[in-house]
Amino acid sequence: MGSDFPFTIMDVASLLNLKVRREGPNSVYVDCPFCGDQRGKMNLNYAKNVWRCNYCNKHGGMLALYARLHGISNQEAYQEIYETLVNEGPRPEYAYSAATPKETPQVERADPYEIHRTYAALLSMLTLTPAHWEHLRSVRGLSKEQIEQFGFRSTPQAYKYQPITET
Repeated sequence: MGSDFPFTIMDVASLLNLKVRREGPNSVYVDCPFCGDQRGKMNLNYAKNVWRCNYCNKHGGMLALYARLHGISNQEAYQEIYETLVNEGPRPEYAYSAATPKETPQVERADPYEIHRTYAALLSMLTLTPAHWEHLRSVRGLSKEQIEQFGFRSTPQAYKYQPITET
């Protein structure tokens, strides 16, 4: 908390009744009151007193969070937060509602044969690394025939994903 403010972003979040979905070492994730996302995509960093929604990309400081939600200036936001939290004044009543998330049109589900063909094509691009092969043999006790029969594959490391999906 900076010395300029007698409250933190967590105080503002409490005042705004933002629902905490999960906690991190220096931040929490809450539902975004701007885009209406209810999966906890807005990050409130209480070490820096800033926020950012990873879904709609709105961001700012703790005063901007309160101010933008209520359509007032940062100065007015400071005064209202101060009066409410520090002087224990009445909580201001605002009629704001979170935006509803945009509906993403869904394509029709492919038939089971097409899904199988797609997954089979993807799996055919993968191999079984020597380390995984050895693990299956020595630790799991599978024979060479069983390994081939079941079609075990290793998923590539993260930096190798791009070339597979681009082919």
